[in-house]
Amino acid sequence: MDSTAPHEDPSRCMDLLQNTPLTLHYLTEGNANVIYSIAPITSDPQIAAHDHCCVLRLRKDLPTTRPCIENLSAIRERITPLFERAYEDVLMPKMLYQLTPELLDQAKQILAELDAECTEKGQSVRALGKSDISHPALEEEPHAVLMPNLRHGENALFREFKPKWLRQSPNAPPGSRRCRTCAANGFKRAKGSKQGKGDSGFCPLDLLSDDPSLIQAILEKIDRTHGNSTELVDDFRRQVQPVLHHLADLQEEHHTKGLQDASNPEHRDYAVAMALRDCSVFMVLNKSPGGKLSISRVKLADLDLKISSSGNLDKWAKMESDLISTGAYTDATLSGSACALERQQQNGEAH
Repeated sequence: MDSTAPHEDPSRCMDLLQNTPLTLHYLTEGNANVIYSIAPITSDPQIAAHDHCCVLRLRKDLPTTRPCIENLSAIRERITPLFERAYEDVLMPKMLYQLTPELLDQAKQILAELDAECTEKGQSVRALGKSDISHPALEEEPHAVLMPNLRHGENALFREFKPKWLRQSPNAPPGSRRCRTCAANGFKRAKGSKQGKGDSGFCPLDLLSDDPSLIQAILEKIDRTHGNSTELVDDFRRQVQPVLHHLADLQEEHHTKGLQDASNPEHRDYAVAMALRDCSVFMVLNKSPGGKLSISRVKLADLDLKISSSGNLDKWAKMESDLISTGAYTDATLSGSACALERQQQNGEAH
């Protein structure tokens, strides 16, 4: 097997690494976890061939994160059944890894060095606002999570985007000019807030479009270098759109109302509803020897179930209330919108 290419069977890769000592290399981090690329410490050439083919995800020491074993159990019970049969392969494979004191110390040391770099230079590899947050003590969190490294491979290009709300919010006023995501992005931009991953310059409703030109425009936002490829447009419509249609149907099924149901969150399963609207799509683009690009892998990630605290629920309900009261759904003067609903209204007015 070519050790530089993404391995065909991620489960085998993780099985081999599950009980192997590791060297960590900081890769990236989000609000809840830090991702490390991993190298096995071994003299076994079979295991050594799996250098950096997987990543290790360690949770941050925050009140909003839950123990890894609880998180994986919740995903298996409440998320995995939603993707059975034709869609079970799109979920990112995960496996528990038993932490050792040495490995946890290694991770904490890496973060401490990055934080020190931030102090000395006024900047850091770590994102603004995420410095000084490390990992829980071993007695609080004895596990990490092994996952395939989709960035691995000489000819592989990793791209990701957040589909966000693929259906309109049930709270949106009649005649809305914007979908939930475009309204929220416009509202945040008007406030001068930092642009998030969900503000990618395209409307999530267009992800489901039959119009190849709209799909190409989206791909050019996701990948400014290769997104104008007609082959990628065809691949996206064939491989990615079916997954997005299924995700949209699930969002419709779990259409929790941010205002009306906030007083009874368990009835409509807020945690699942929030996960389905905050997940990420990972795409691996493979470049052939002739330079032709194709989408070789599609995975859904970030489907962790957030703790259904009153703070999370209040935040979601307040956002819906703010979007309605400020006119973010309906205001024709709100700048920067590329919403499919607004274009539909403008086309209707033109005729």
